[in-house]
Amino acid sequence: LLFLGDRIDLLEEVVPLVSGGIPFVHVHGGEITEGAVDERVRHSLTKLSHIHLCAHETYAQKVLQMGEEPWRVQVVGAPILDALHVYLGSGECVAKMRTVAHSVWPIVVIFNPVTLELEQQEHQLHELGAALEATGAPCFIIGPNQDPGADGVTSFWHKLVGQHPNWRYVNQMPPKEYWAALAQSRVLVGNSSSAIFEAPSLKLPAVNIGTRQGGRLKAQNVIDVQPGRQDILAGIQRALSPEFRTSLSGMENPFWRGGAAHQIANILKNTCLGDTLMRKKFWRLDGY
Repeated sequence: LLFLGDRIDLLEEVVPLVSGGIPFVHVHGGEITEGAVDERVRHSLTKLSHIHLCAHETYAQKVLQMGEEPWRVQVVGAPILDALHVYLGSGECVAKMRTVAHSVWPIVVIFNPVTLELEQQEHQLHELGAALEATGAPCFIIGPNQDPGADGVTSFWHKLVGQHPNWRYVNQMPPKEYWAALAQSRVLVGNSSSAIFEAPSLKLPAVNIGTRQGGRLKAQNVIDVQPGRQDILAGIQRALSPEFRTSLSGMENPFWRGGAAHQIANILKNTCLGDTLMRKKFWRLDGY
């Protein structure tokens, strides 16, 4: 069974199969998201898995810290970037950019629920909304994921967007249309993991708000800010400055290895499905 990430519904699928003698391969293990319940889910899935395919050496080290044997852990990069880089290298992206919205959107916004801070969500959204209003710029707002609290985020945007003729809200977007929106924007604002994984490949400045992505490895395109309107506004203004955009010209995406899908396929093809794979031993960094 090959599965990716940290969604809580994965536990509902994987746990009933633990006793079935099925080998599990986990992609994106070892990552840190201090503001979300995904943190615990991800590490639980790591301990249930037999092979670990990590997006970066830093995260592979985290998996080793959890007692996983080194031969089980490999770094392949982020698979989503395979599709993104192929897309950016084609003429399709440019064509999509012309149709994805009726005008250029300098600011793209995605705010997902911070599942360990739901009691603060309404206040954080109001602070974000006030900062966006202060910019006076057109905003393209994309709805949240389906974590607990998502309905409150959606309701907030529906009320606020109606007050701004130069704002647009969409609930969800297909990946290619989403990437086209990012490619034509000047800054991504919110707390989405896209700021960490996809935006570096686009040389796109990203203002990361609050703790949801706390602990993640970030490239220099990411500006971390507190969830207050002044901090958010200052982050957006910095991100929109020509100097900051220029500073990203030579940036490389730390999660792009090239051909993650081919690496994963080869690892699956060459893994022996036997007793050695299924009998996990606890490996200690100190050798004892």
